[in-house]
Amino acid sequence: MPRCTPCTAFADFAEVPPAPQLDRKWSSRAEVIDSARAGCDLCTLCWQYADVWASEEEYLKIPMRLHRFHGTNERIGLVPFILDTGGSSQHIDANKLRYKSPPLEAEEDPISQARQLLSRCLSSHGGCGKIEDAGLDEVITGSQDSADHCGTKRSLPRRLLDLSQGSDVLVIDVEAWILDGTISVAGLSQYCTLSYRWGDAPHGCVLGAPFPRQISIEIESMPQTFRDAIETTRRLGIRFLWIDALCIVQPDACGDEKDWNAEGPRMGTIYHNAICTIAATSAHNATNGFLLKTGSERIRAIPCEVVQHMDNGETRTRWLQTCFTDFDRAVTSSALNKRGWVTQEQFLSQRVLHFTLQGVILDCRSTLRHGHSSVLDVFRNRSRSRDVRELVFGKINRSWTEWMEVVEHYSKTEFTNPGDRLVALSSLVRAFDRTLDHAEFYCAGHWNRTLLFDLVWMRSCLPTSETPKRLNIAPTWSWASIQGEMWFRSADIRNRKMLLATSSADVLDIKLVPSQSDNPYGNIREGRIRLVAQVATVYIGTKNARIENSLTEDGGTKEALHLRIENQGSQWYSEISRWIHWDEWYGNRTEEKEYKVVHFQTMHWRDDNWGVIFEWNALIVEQVHGTESEPTVGGRIRTYRRIGVLRDIHYTKDHERLLAEAPTYNYGKSEFSTETLVLV
Repeated sequence: MPRCTPCTAFADFAEVPPAPQLDRKWSSRAEVIDSARAGCDLCTLCWQYADVWASEEEYLKIPMRLHRFHGTNERIGLVPFILDTGGSSQHIDANKLRYKSPPLEAEEDPISQARQLLSRCLSSHGGCGKIEDAGLDEVITGSQDSADHCGTKRSLPRRLLDLSQGSDVLVIDVEAWILDGTISVAGLSQYCTLSYRWGDAPHGCVLGAPFPRQISIEIESMPQTFRDAIETTRRLGIRFLWIDALCIVQPDACGDEKDWNAEGPRMGTIYHNAICTIAATSAHNATNGFLLKTGSERIRAIPCEVVQHMDNGETRTRWLQTCFTDFDRAVTSSALNKRGWVTQEQFLSQRVLHFTLQGVILDCRSTLRHGHSSVLDVFRNRSRSRDVRELVFGKINRSWTEWMEVVEHYSKTEFTNPGDRLVALSSLVRAFDRTLDHAEFYCAGHWNRTLLFDLVWMRSCLPTSETPKRLNIAPTWSWASIQGEMWFRSADIRNRKMLLATSSADVLDIKLVPSQSDNPYGNIREGRIRLVAQVATVYIGTKNARIENSLTEDGGTKEALHLRIENQGSQWYSEISRWIHWDEWYGNRTEEKEYKVVHFQTMHWRDDNWGVIFEWNALIVEQVHGTESEPTVGGRIRTYRRIGVLRDIHYTKDHERLLAEAPTYNYGKSEFSTETLVLV
């Protein structure tokens, strides 16, 4: 491969200084890109590293420098090089061992890469197959007719696309083909699924009505993403394909949700039982297509040869390794993965072939691998994107924070129909459920064992007048009742030196009525929690002389208060930072207003800067009138709906005193009652 003159001089270096040229400088990243496009392999390699690590704003103008770090590590055969990219530095290791030669031209074809990746997984990854005890096939479909129709073949989709008909595709009724002997269950089980983004513009290629045995559709009439999926599946050597728009009767097309209610909850089963899922990651909608875009933004760097001159007069060839492919950038941050249904489609699939702008990536239970031979590694930042397959199917000890991670990730996604927010998670819930203790049960996006901690969730962004209204698919105490990204307060303890986290409330009973009586994992028509908790009345405002508000990074407003902490007759005043997190937009209030708060959670931990931090978390509620129960011994039971979260935080260096006396906190009020109440 040709190399520019400065890079040629730089790549011929001595073992000890002085070398002919100690560093390679570029005036800007634009210069790096221009030289790379002219054919210089070393400039291309450095462009790749800079592209992965740089933000777009600073991408073109900032200069770069590549220099050798003097000090080798011969034990592992590496000579480190440093690439300075304007405020950050990356190591590029030069290895004595030659990496794989530049790829053959045929490998540029994304389907050829996908076929090789799939073949390697099927032949050598014994742990990537179907999880027999996943429990996904136990779903009861939405109608008795549908349940009888599927019978013992419930692990198969109700319909599939037969791709063996040339320019046409047959949409087949699976049961009918089995009953008349056209094909066996085993034959039909060899199918792929498509994970794609519908997009805002309708494409018109949908299944509008049920049919007795099969119907034919011309491939030319389909949107490009469907056509690309058909071509990919055929070249993978697989006969059948499942696409939701063509294999489930669409409610918008027929005005009837019967088929959707039967097949929608089974989608996790359908994806899990497929040979692989084809993810149209590079396509923004069904009409875009993905094959022509796959790999279009990948910088085609290859390992670069440099020559090291030894002090004994010998020379040694070394190879500068290429940069990894960032999975989070290529896949997790893509438009496709902003779609809510994708969460369970991809986490429950045995194998996913991602067709991304950075190339083809296989994501299976055994590995992440790029389809191009020059890409040495695919990197997943597990601190931001954990492998949920291991959480669901792996043999690991689960903690109660893992479900929080799944939900926090899921809450960032979007839906064409926001009412699918719980339904689109139901198969993943079922997979979790199979691993849990029989005493645990699912509660509208939560689990009963950790319910008291999980209920302290909040929006990641302060609601505005543009924030969508609450959904009626779940009770107000469930995170699923709001649209948008959220986070759990208790999840923060993962990175804290926690001393104590307790709940002052006790759940007496939980009543859940599903919207579909045979699907407890879907939408909830009624959800009531009866509990005993401490309740106080506080004043909360936004604009007044006593309290100054400011927007906080975690989506709330902050108030600086001076409240009293009391304990066993002793009193002292201390500054409390108060965070208010509203669930919905309540207008531009200018005065304080009286609210009820239900104390749920007390946490404290050590902090290197502050000593000890105490935090008291409460739900802000409002009474639902006309729903009081019959009088009890303690009086009537009031019913409340959740409208937000109040967090009072006390930072102190006087940790010895506070820990010894264990202060009782009353939210600055003289009265703090304990009552039985109902949350809906």
